[in-house]
Amino acid sequence: MSPEEMRAREEFFHQEHPKKPPLGVKPRWLWDEIRARDIQEAAVRYFNAEHLKIPIEWIEEYNEIIKRMEERK
Repeated sequence: MSPEEMRAREEFFHQEHPKKPPLGVKPRWLWDEIRARDIQEAAVRYFNAEHLKIPIEWIEEYNEIIKRMEERK
């Protein structure tokens, strides 16, 4: 690469480029969908593993998430 090409490349990289905002957080609706699926899958694993008792906290959280999801519709 010639010295002129190197200089042109350096100038290009040092130019002001519009800055993009940083990534934020996942929206609540997406987090809810992922969490609900995770709870469903865990409950099935517990059920299939010699019918272990599914923790009531999971069921309560799942029901809270489903309620929020229904309210958003």
